[in-house]
Amino acid sequence: MLRKTIILMLSLALCAAPAFGQYLGQVQIQTVQAQLALNTTCTGNPQTFLTSGGIPNFINIGQTFHQASATSAASTFTIEIDGIDVANNIVRISNPTISYQPSTSITGYVAQGSGYYPNIQVTVTCTAAATFSLTYSGSTGGGTPIIATPGTVPTVTTGGVAGNVQGILPPGLNGISVNPLILGALQPAINGQVATMGIDTFSSTSGPFINTGMTGNLFVANPPQPSPSSGAFAVAFYGPVISIGGSSIVAPWVCQSGGSCSATTTFNVATLANYTTKNTLAEAVTNGGGLAFGTQMISFAKTATLAGIQVRSANNATLTVTTGDTLLVGFSCLGAVQVCGVTAVTDTQGNKYFQLGGVALGFNLGSGNNNPITIYAAKATASGANTVTVTETVGGPSIGFLDMSNITPAPLNAPNGPLFESNRIFQANEDDNGTLFAGPGAFDLTQTVTLGAAGTTTFPMWAQTQHGIFYSCTVSLRVTAASGTTPTLDTFLQDSGDNVGFNDRMHFPQATTTGNFLGAVSGGVGGITPVATTDGSLAASTKVDGPLSAFGRMKFIVGGTTPSFSIVYNVACR
Repeated sequence: MLRKTIILMLSLALCAAPAFGQYLGQVQIQTVQAQLALNTTCTGNPQTFLTSGGIPNFINIGQTFHQASATSAASTFTIEIDGIDVANNIVRISNPTISYQPSTSITGYVAQGSGYYPNIQVTVTCTAAATFSLTYSGSTGGGTPIIATPGTVPTVTTGGVAGNVQGILPPGLNGISVNPLILGALQPAINGQVATMGIDTFSSTSGPFINTGMTGNLFVANPPQPSPSSGAFAVAFYGPVISIGGSSIVAPWVCQSGGSCSATTTFNVATLANYTTKNTLAEAVTNGGGLAFGTQMISFAKTATLAGIQVRSANNATLTVTTGDTLLVGFSCLGAVQVCGVTAVTDTQGNKYFQLGGVALGFNLGSGNNNPITIYAAKATASGANTVTVTETVGGPSIGFLDMSNITPAPLNAPNGPLFESNRIFQANEDDNGTLFAGPGAFDLTQTVTLGAAGTTTFPMWAQTQHGIFYSCTVSLRVTAASGTTPTLDTFLQDSGDNVGFNDRMHFPQATTTGNFLGAVSGGVGGITPVATTDGSLAASTKVDGPLSAFGRMKFIVGGTTPSFSIVYNVACR
């Protein structure tokens, strides 16, 4: 009886004791803000800052969303956000640095990252002797990535980055949405450095090639996709167009560099107001001299005024400019076998020049003709006479200097991502893959040519390296005129894996007079049986089915005495 009483008393005592839970600390959302650097001098090497304010063993209190921002006048500047795990391994968790323009004297930079790590550090690399200020913000929970609101067009705001990011793309802009790898991933707008100058977007095109003896319209390039739905204004730097019998620009484009844009020693400048991407820049060529060249196009968000222009065979040019105007400098190292090596672009006003896009290259013909064109832009900070000079390392120079007035800031354009589809004239660094490695492409070209002598003429078409593949091509051919003594015309569709050795894929019936012809090559169910290929000798009215290779061209073989053929042909591949 006594034992039961003692057990009962102990049980009651335990039940009456107060209960204690484990202390979890603060449970609300934690945020961290830190000034990591203030007017700190750049060393030219990576400079690392712990977000804990320099405490090496600091433990992150739950931040999973990280953003670093900086301002600097340095000519080069990058930010990297790193996570440090418990084994002191450093892992980069940030997207590429985005830049914007809070003022005319400094540039702002932003980087974002996500993920939980015990410690977070920010690394800055910038041009030696410049100064910078750097801040960090961290939060628990995803934070708010810098992404434009769906269905809106971002606008330029002082100190803002608007919609310059991956993830969500406002409709009608130049690019496609890019799915971010990490929360808050972003990319700079293609016009991030020049939007205040009114420049909306720009593009580079390699080629085309003017065949020796070519007569007809030479399709040079198509303008880039503008952000505005109307009112965009295009400026094109291209050429030189070597044509023994002369050439002239095709309307609606307007030549601005003198004459009819037929210069053979300097490149040409043309403009077009209220353009669309369907306004192909073209030259009417008579007896082409055989040359390849590049094209650079710049799009303004609204109609601009060409207040002054000088194009000359030199590395410098002078114009009288007005404060606030946008200055465009086109430079070509004509005759240089290698790429033009530009080391500096300066002017007597001390304006800061930004390079637009990549270098547009022509083909190296083995005779020194490469003709790259590079474009630079600056905002005039003063009025009066201004001389711009391009310092180059190689090549005989040609320069075009433009003063554009009536400028208003452009909206920040979409991320500089892959373009939306294949096209017949490829842009620099364009990647049109529909899937991870190879997807379907698209190609369409209509061209009018006159072949005025016996011999072989080829016209390059697609150059699909890294741009997908074609499963079929349809070719329609119309001979509109034929003359001479017993004239003959053999037409071939060809492809190539290296742009050197070509394979016959289709040979039309031989034409001796006017007529219409149609043919198609398809992917084929059974593929292609391995055979030795031909170049210009496939039997007439035959074809070789199967997917087409990376390069394509049309080949015309004209025979007879004083023959002449006028031809309109279309090639459509899918």
